[in-house]
Formats: sequence, C-alpha cells, structure tokens
Amino acid sequence: MRVDVTPHGAAACSIALRVGDRWYDLMAFNDREPQWTTIANIAGVIPRGGLLPRSRGLEIARTAATDGPEALRTAHSWRPVPSWVADRGEYLVRDIAEALLDQAGDEFMTIAGHADRTSHPPAGVQRLAYLLGFHNEAMSSGLGSALTETPAESWGEAINACDDLGLTDVAGLLRRLDPGEPDLGLTTGMDSEYIQLTMVGGWHGDDAIRTALRRRVEQTPPEYGIHETPPPPPTARYDELLPRGSGAFLQSLAELTET
Repeated sequence: MRVDVTPHGAAACSIALRVGDRWYDLMAFNDREPQWTTIANIAGVIPRGGLLPRSRGLEIARTAATDGPEALRTAHSWRPVPSWVADRGEYLVRDIAEALLDQAGDEFMTIAGHADRTSHPPAGVQRLAYLLGFHNEAMSSGLGSALTETPAESWGEAINACDDLGLTDVAGLLRRLDPGEPDLGLTTGMDSEYIQLTMVGGWHGDDAIRTALRRRVEQTPPEYGIHETPPPPPTARYDELLPRGSGAFLQSLAELTET
C-alpha cells in the first residue's frame, strides 16, 4: 500500500492511495470534471473534486506518516482512478489523451525494436503508435528526416492513423511525399506547414493530435481499450490555470517526513 501526495501550486494538493495494482483518489467532493494542472512540470489533469487545500493535505499526510496508510484508508472515502490512468512511477498520467500517447510510445518502441510480444494493444493504440513515431521524428529532425527514416509500411500506417483521427489535412500533406522514392527537395518549406497543422494550441497539450484523439476516443472508446465513459476535455486552457509555487508545499512535506 502506498500513499502519494502531489502538490498543485502552493495552495492545493491531491492524494492518491495505491492498493495492489489499483490507484484510488481521495475526493474532497464528488466532482470528477478534469482540471488542468502541472505534475512534474508536465501538463496534466486532476479531478476537480480531488483538489484539497494545502492545510488539509498536510494534515492527512501527517496521519499517514504516524498511523500508516491503513489508517488513512479506513478514515476516508476513496474512488478508483479510471483504467486509462498511467503510472509513471513518480506521478500519475490522468489526461486520457496523454495516457494513450504514453501507451502508444511504448508500442512504437516495440515496433521499432522488432521485440517479441505476448499480447497486442488495442487497434487504436497501435495505429497511434505509427503516427507518434513519425510525428516525433518530424518534430525533432524535420520532415526530410522522417521521410528517409520511416519505412514505407509505417508511413502508410501513419497516414491511416491521420485518416482515423480526422486529421485530413495532415494526411493530405503526407500523401504528397513518397518514402519509397524520397524527394528531400519537396520537403523544403513543408516543415512549417506540418507544424501549423499539428501544433494548433501550443505546447500545453491541446495540439491538433491530442484534440483529435480525445474526439475519436469519445466516439469509439473500445478501439483504444477504454470501457468506461471517457471524460470531457478540460474546459479552460492549460496556460490560464498553470499553478505556481509548489516549492513551499514540497518543503512542508519534507519537514513532515523528517519529524
């Protein structure tokens, strides 16, 4: 059993309890609408009802430190986190789009490394893996590099993923290029067009791919292994709700641990 206390700025926190391989949220009130936050300096979401005042969070953490997590478990009501939430060790990835991209990243590494597998991911995650592998190469080294480094079959799967997500303009751009006979001169000037088509909304996570993925998961959740009702997207922009000043909260937790 493990207790995690995550600061969200200087004034709030969330508390999660792990029992076996399942995580549970301590909810201050029954509101699971996602709200933007930062976790480990990465954009993410937290259920609105899971945000606790700093003083309350420290009080609960003190109980866990002195009486143990079992006392904490029996003293509060807990709700299981959704099945798509990914555990990255130091924090939970709660945004459904980011969690699926996390799965797709692992799948792409399996594909690229030709590794043996004992099971296959859902079809939507597998298609997303091809798009993610191509997209990361294009964003880091340009379309020219993506054109020469991506096998023709994977290129076709990336286009299929764009079609599946409704990214028609992105699919059309990729169809103008042929990895079988790469023309690097043709990619000149296309990088800015690709960025414009895929990075709408900026760095905070609301880019075109994530937006399209959320929409697609809402339409056909089983394709992505989702068997619960997908959450609505956060209603506000991440950069409008960016919490700051979590250092003071972390210092309070450190002092609590030392005592």
